[in-house]
Amino acid sequence: MTNERPARRMSSLRLRLAIGGFVAVYVPLVVLVSIVLVSEEADSTSGPGGSTEVTRSTSEWAIATAIALLPIAAAASWWWAGRAVRPLVQITQTVAGIEAGRLDRRLDLDGAPVEVAQLADQLDRMLGRLDDAAAVQSQLIEDASHEFRTPLTLLMTNADIALSSPDDVEGLLDGLRRSKTTAARLASTVDELLVDARGRARTINREPVDLRTLVDETVGALRPIAAVTDVRLETDGPTTLPWPVDGDAMRRALTNLVDNAVRHSPPGATVSITLGSDDAGVSVTVVDEGPGITPDLIDRIFDRHWRADQSGEGSGIGLSIVRQIARAHGGDVGVRCPGPSGRGSAFTLHLAGSPSSLCRSGSPG
Repeated sequence: MTNERPARRMSSLRLRLAIGGFVAVYVPLVVLVSIVLVSEEADSTSGPGGSTEVTRSTSEWAIATAIALLPIAAAASWWWAGRAVRPLVQITQTVAGIEAGRLDRRLDLDGAPVEVAQLADQLDRMLGRLDDAAAVQSQLIEDASHEFRTPLTLLMTNADIALSSPDDVEGLLDGLRRSKTTAARLASTVDELLVDARGRARTINREPVDLRTLVDETVGALRPIAAVTDVRLETDGPTTLPWPVDGDAMRRALTNLVDNAVRHSPPGATVSITLGSDDAGVSVTVVDEGPGITPDLIDRIFDRHWRADQSGEGSGIGLSIVRQIARAHGGDVGVRCPGPSGRGSAFTLHLAGSPSSLCRSGSPG
């Protein structure tokens, strides 16, 4: 089977309009001249003989006028047809110049007939929808490249650890368990990204989750990565702290925060994760010993695609995802630089509310 479309006969709309306009203008003129000729012929037949020459002269003038107006009517019809189809020509030229990377262009026709203006408006709306769809697709690719990086690194690190000690059965089993957990989280991340890409409004499924358990699981999963650069991970806070959160989303936020701290800490440094609560809500503070952030850049670190260095590592959306998740829970994330020790940075993810809201679930984010 072939995908070739059957050949269709095509004709110019301008030509059709020009012919129609010419017929509409010139045919009545020909009919009028014919009526005049017939009337004068009847008058000359019934009238005195001296009127024959006058009638003949009038008939010649009428015929000459009709012949002279023929090219004028044709030219006027062609010009009028050109003006009528000019907005359509503009639409064709603009649409032909729109490419996959230039979906932000719009027709914006001024002074066009109502019907053509409505067509252009609908095309602009369609281009807007295509532009939004392309933006969602691009965001999906960028988010996936960022979200997959940490789990894939964990899988490779676990494999390296297992290969370095093939006789350590307990170590191999522990590595397999970590790999299975990481793979499950990776699959969950894929599902979340696909849901977001389909344009569905994200719903935060609040359930009573022990935040201390989430922090410990996140730290445990990232220890192999931190060990590669000799970065220590320390946790502090209450031994248990139930709170109404979306567990998968909060795990993503904590992973991004801790991973960001590990990547920007020098060898031998310590990254501390402190969990706390007060009357205003709960907070998770991640403190690193990295180079810190200058005051003029603090407001930009949560912007999508922005990186403080030019190393090209990461896509610059990790902290943006953290803020998005925090705000979906009714909270926010902030940064203090330098940290408590006088160096590095301290990121605090704060969630407002109280444990009494544990009974609520499915609140929109």
